[in-house]
Amino acid sequence: MRKRNTRKPLNTSDKKAVFEAIVKGKGRGSRDVNNLLNSAGKRPYPSFMLGSKAKVPRESYYGWKLVPEIRSALGKAMPGKHIPGSVIKEALYKRSAAEYEKEWTTSPKERWKKAPKVRIYPQKGVQTTKQRMAQWAKDITKNINFANSKNAELISPELKRKIAKNGQATLVDLGTGAGKTVIPIIERLNTNQRKKISITLIDVSVKDLKTAKQLLTEIGVPSQNVKALKVNFGGVEKSRAIKNLTGKADIVTAGASLHHLSKSETIFRQVNNMLKQDGSFKFWDWSHPAWRAGTLKIAPKNARVSINGRAYSYKGEIMRAERGTAFVSQEIPKGRGSFKARSEISQVREMLSTWVSLLNFPQAERTRFNKWFDRRIKSGKPINFESYLQKLEKTAPSKPAQIEIMEGHKLYKLYERALRGSGLAPNATRFYSESNLLAHYEVKKK
Repeated sequence: MRKRNTRKPLNTSDKKAVFEAIVKGKGRGSRDVNNLLNSAGKRPYPSFMLGSKAKVPRESYYGWKLVPEIRSALGKAMPGKHIPGSVIKEALYKRSAAEYEKEWTTSPKERWKKAPKVRIYPQKGVQTTKQRMAQWAKDITKNINFANSKNAELISPELKRKIAKNGQATLVDLGTGAGKTVIPIIERLNTNQRKKISITLIDVSVKDLKTAKQLLTEIGVPSQNVKALKVNFGGVEKSRAIKNLTGKADIVTAGASLHHLSKSETIFRQVNNMLKQDGSFKFWDWSHPAWRAGTLKIAPKNARVSINGRAYSYKGEIMRAERGTAFVSQEIPKGRGSFKARSEISQVREMLSTWVSLLNFPQAERTRFNKWFDRRIKSGKPINFESYLQKLEKTAPSKPAQIEIMEGHKLYKLYERALRGSGLAPNATRFYSESNLLAHYEVKKK
């Protein structure tokens, strides 16, 4: 006979307590929740740079055991209560948005005050966003510039057509930062066209918004045509400023910013609302399955791996991943012509080795990581990046990194699914030989 569930549902007060513990890290059960989400936070550099597990994609919560472990932790503080997974997921989504904002608006000096003390190098953080990004992006600037250039090549001609037809055009840039995505677009317009463009910049950093607006006015966009909105992606559904953009955008764009929201559908629904009927959404982001789970297992050659890595099918049988693990495919996707995506395993290799470099370890350490990775793959052993970072804790980097590496990057298929679920129609997803990680999305409003 099936055991009867005697747990009581959450009342309003209990639900509030769950959100307090998960989102704000306060109240009943919050200590255990914080320890789960920041399990590497007390380790030395570089492990503690993994940041908060709340930042992993919503689709990857299974691979990081977040929901059952948080439910168990809160269950001790709220005995006899049933805590639905949907409530935990929504709270994690809110926490993720809050922590991204904290990361991008807190000075490195303040963040490093809380870092574990390590003797092998001086803990001196740079002071400004501009300096911080210059250091962080040193190894990846080439890819970022390439991605923004390709994005501009696709968007600028469309803006020119809109201006020629209607006498003006409206562009919305999500996650503007200091303007690295929007500036190349406008630079491709002539002097007269720049005066006929209206631009809305959206970001959590007031400092970056001011920088981007200043740069736009310096290249000929009238100041009154540039609106800067301080908005956290996690609050877009309730933002009055975002609602005021309904039906006003000819084009919406973004560059490597939309992964800062674990639940993609939230922002995609707002994009759908912003766009005019013939409007388009063109954006790029890093695409890879490296944060699918804490431990990644390589599926056999010719195995078909599910979109979230929870299972694969091979020779008529289905193998399911244990909780806390996920599978990665070795196969190269077919049917995408010259814009063919790379294999998942090659994407994981490039992303993780790039992070070794971004953590400011010498190039030799990146080479060692690649050899370690290849040996694991050849022998069929799983990949756990945190365990590798622990090996580096006795090795001195040239200087400490300032950006946490736990990011919500997703595989391109997850973005495409979220777009369709939000009422948008992906026209094309482009991939480039210059980077295994870059995916460029072209979307038309239905």
